[in-house]
Amino acid sequence: MFSIRHQDWVIKIAYNSGQGNGDIIWRLGKDGDFGVRSSDAAPWFSHQHDAGFLPGDNTTIAVFDNGNTRRSTDSTAHSRGQVFQLDEQNRIASPVLSVDLGVYSSALGSAQKLANGNYHFNAGIIQGTTNYSQSIEVTPSGQVVYAIQPSTPNYRTFRLRDLYAMPAAITTSAASLQAGHVAPESIAATLGLGLAASIQAADLNLPTSLAGTAVNLRDSDGTERAAPLFFISPGQINYVVPSGTALGLATVNVVNGTQVVATGSVQISQVAPGLFAANAGGSGVAAGVAVTIRADGSQGSQSIFTSGPIGSRTSVPIDLGGPDDQVNLMLLGTGFRGAATLASFSAKIGDQDAQVLAAAPDSTIPGLDLVNIRVPRNLAGHGQSDVVLTVDGVTSNTVTVNIK
Repeated sequence: MFSIRHQDWVIKIAYNSGQGNGDIIWRLGKDGDFGVRSSDAAPWFSHQHDAGFLPGDNTTIAVFDNGNTRRSTDSTAHSRGQVFQLDEQNRIASPVLSVDLGVYSSALGSAQKLANGNYHFNAGIIQGTTNYSQSIEVTPSGQVVYAIQPSTPNYRTFRLRDLYAMPAAITTSAASLQAGHVAPESIAATLGLGLAASIQAADLNLPTSLAGTAVNLRDSDGTERAAPLFFISPGQINYVVPSGTALGLATVNVVNGTQVVATGSVQISQVAPGLFAANAGGSGVAAGVAVTIRADGSQGSQSIFTSGPIGSRTSVPIDLGGPDDQVNLMLLGTGFRGAATLASFSAKIGDQDAQVLAAAPDSTIPGLDLVNIRVPRNLAGHGQSDVVLTVDGVTSNTVTVNIK
C-alpha cells in the first residue's frame, strides 16, 4: 500500500511478497474507487501522511489528514486524525474516527494505533508565525487523553511505553491464577497491561495469532514456540503452553505485529495442577458436575453450581443419595496430564481423604484435563467443603463444593 499525498490517494497494489504484477487494485480517497458512508461534507483526507493498516487488521486504515484541500477554501480548517473501515468487495469506506486536532499542519504528520486501543496523532508543523508541533492521544470514541506541543517541528512522533524497561508479563495457570509454574500442554494465562489492542476469542482450532497478537515461549533449551491462543484482551491472554516446551525457566514474550509489548518468565514443570472455578477466579465453587452411580448401575448427573453469567454463580448442594449410591465429582482442571501414574494423585474434600478414580486429558478442548474424585459418604450434611488435588506432591488451588 502506498500513500500518494499530492494525488490525495492511498493506493493498494498487487505486490504479493514480490511476486505480484504491480497493478493498482484500488485507490482510496476523493474521486477514487470507494464510496464513503459519511454525513461529513468533506469526509476525505488530502495531502495525507502515514496511512497504513492497523496491526493485525487488513480492513482498517489510520491516516493523518493534513487537510490542505479543505484549508484552501476554509482558512479555519484544521488537520485531522482519521480511521476508515474498508469493505473492499463492495468498495465502501466507513469512517470510524475523525478527530479535529485543533491545529493545521500543511506538510508533516503521523498516525499510530496504541496497544491500549487509543490513537496517537501528530501534527508535525503548524505553518505561520508560530513554529511548533502538536501530538494528541484520543480514545476510539475521540475523547482527548492528552495533547502536548513541543517547541519544534517534527516529521513524525510515536508514543513509547517506556524508554528503559519492557512492561511485565505475569504468567499463571489459567485455572488457579497462581503465578509460579505451568506445565507443557496446560492452559496458561499471561496478565499485564496493553497486551492486545482488542478482545478476541478463538474457536477450538486454536490459532497462534489473534488480531496481530501472539505469545512466544522460549524454553530453557533456547527453542522458541508460538502458543495456541484461546483469548486475547488488553489485560489477559489465555493460551496453551506449547507441547515439547522444555522444563526449566522459560521466557514469555507478548507480541503485537512485530513489536514485543510485554515480557516475563515462568517456570515450566512436569505438573502444575490447577482446578477451574465456575466464576473463573481461581477459587470458589468448582467447575464440573457430580455423577451419581446407583445400585442398579444407572447413572445421573447433578449440577454443582447455578447457571448464569460468570461472577454470579453459586454452589448447588450435591445429594449423595441412598446408602448404596456412589457420587463422583468430575472436575475441570489443567496441568496434570504429565503425571507419572494415577497412583501419584490424591485429593481431599473437606477434612476427608477422597479417592481419585481417573484423570485424563479432555478429548475436545486443548489443554483441558479432567479428574474424577469419589465423594466419601460420611461427608453427607457437611455443607460447603474445600476440594484440593495433589499430583506428584504438588498441590492445586482450592475450590469448593456444597454437600447436602
